[in-house]
Amino acid sequence: MERLKCPRCGKRVMDIRTESPKPVEAQTRCPSCNHIVTVYWEPKSKRKEKDKE
Repeated sequence: MERLKCPRCGKRVMDIRTESPKPVEAQTRCPSCNHIVTVYWEPKSKRKEKDKE
């Protein structure tokens, strides 16, 4: 599991299973700062491929 952090306050917004093969984009309300934020997660294997390019 990996923790996704709020881009505004930096606190945890949600946890995500790292077994997902596709990138995940979620729009949700932060429980700490009560702002609607969009969080993005990408599998590590895809991150490595982008770094090589």
